[in-house]
This record gives sequence, C-alpha cells and structure tokens, in this order.
Amino acid sequence: MFVTQIGEVHEKVLEHPTINQLLNNSSKYDVAFVSPLFNEMGLFFAHEFDASVVLYMATVSSSLLSASMGHFDHPVIAAQVSTNL
Repeated sequence: MFVTQIGEVHEKVLEHPTINQLLNNSSKYDVAFVSPLFNEMGLFFAHEFDASVVLYMATVSSSLLSASMGHFDHPVIAAQVSTNL
C-alpha cells in the first residue's frame, strides 16, 4: 500500500504545472539536492538535467543511513546503533 502511495505522489508531482514548466524549458542545472528516503523523483530530475546528485537529510538519521550516504556520525555528537546509547 505504501509503495502505491509513493507512486501516486510522484504522478501528482509530474502533473503539477510548475514541474511541467521546469521539464519543458532549456535551463541547465549542475546539482540536484535529493532526500534519500522515498524520493526517486529527485533522482529522475538529476538524470533528466544531467546534474550531480547531492544526498541530504534534513533531520538526524540513524547511523546506518548516514553511513550509506557517505557521512559517518561522530559518536560524541550522535549515538551510533552499535554503541547501544
């Protein structure tokens, strides 16, 4: 069910007039800032505009997710899953 809802949201995004203007103009973009969670649409835009992808997380994430994005949390600042803090 959740996967279906994500697909429906992505379809709505593609139907939005502002997004259509963005896709139909000849502007060039160098970077796409993309949230790593349930945001395949951001990867689509990066591909469409031949832009580099920068993954960002606007909140504190688990240490495993941070590591998968290439950012390793400092154990003094953010407790690691493996430390059981």
